[in-house]
Amino acid sequence: YISQTFSSCVSLLRNGVLTTVAGKCGFGGYADGDPLQARFQHPHSISLDPRNESVLYLNDAECWDDEPFPDDQKWQPCAKTSGGVCFSGIRKLELDRSTGSVVRVSTLSGKNSPKRSYTYYYYSCNDFADGDQSEAMFNFIHGTAFLPLSEDEKAQKQAGESLGGSDAIYVADEDGNRIRKVDLQTKITTTVAGSGKDGLVDGAGSKATFNYP
Repeated sequence: YISQTFSSCVSLLRNGVLTTVAGKCGFGGYADGDPLQARFQHPHSISLDPRNESVLYLNDAECWDDEPFPDDQKWQPCAKTSGGVCFSGIRKLELDRSTGSVVRVSTLSGKNSPKRSYTYYYYSCNDFADGDQSEAMFNFIHGTAFLPLSEDEKAQKQAGESLGGSDAIYVADEDGNRIRKVDLQTKITTTVAGSGKDGLVDGAGSKATFNYP
């Protein structure tokens, strides 16, 4: 699975054949639902849940490349659909394991704004807020990860047993200088490390600082 950041789509490379499985390449925006009707902003990377390999999680950061060429992209992907909507958060892509295709796109966490507007340092969808699915806000996500499998889980997986899915996904909130955690059952987002200030300080989670993780 390939996250095409500047084309705002997700592709599958399988047996030498490249296929668009979610979104429409070259057309950005924000929409859930049917995979080919779904729209993304800047999908930076995708993480397969090691405990449920029928689900991908994609970190989607607001579209910022619609300035006039040559500064940014000629085709201005995010301006073509959704009227310049702004979104920053985590998307969930459910898979058909037999074909590899995406069957549904939904939002796990993060807010969207109908129109992109600039207020002080942030665009309207970029800020910091912990809370449930409707409250949480992120500031330019640039990576996600799961806890590695334990030895017991590896043995269960090797034996063909279902692990049922991970409990949480961890998020590098780049411009927020924080590491966040989204509970996959409750969909509540919390901060596990970082004060929000940029720096290189180790220590307790709330005292530690990061430099654009």
